[in-house]
Amino acid sequence: DEPRIRAIIKNNGIETINNLKIVAIVYDINNNAIAASGTLFKEAVVNKNLEAFFAWPAPFGAEVSRFELIPIYDRSSK
Repeated sequence: DEPRIRAIIKNNGIETINNLKIVAIVYDINNNAIAASGTLFKEAVVNKNLEAFFAWPAPFGAEVSRFELIPIYDRSSK
């Protein structure tokens, strides 16, 4: 099967975040990054859930031990 991650993202802040990028990094059992994927949301409204999907076209060549999601956004752009 093709590897996939589904995540619910919620903005718990006090204002809407514009141009929110979420990057998923997948790690093997030796803690090496073996894959990454990203998605972009035009806005993340306060207290509203967003559904993010990350997918890869083929199985990873190593056993997966964990993944992390990293939010990236510019606080200065309004």
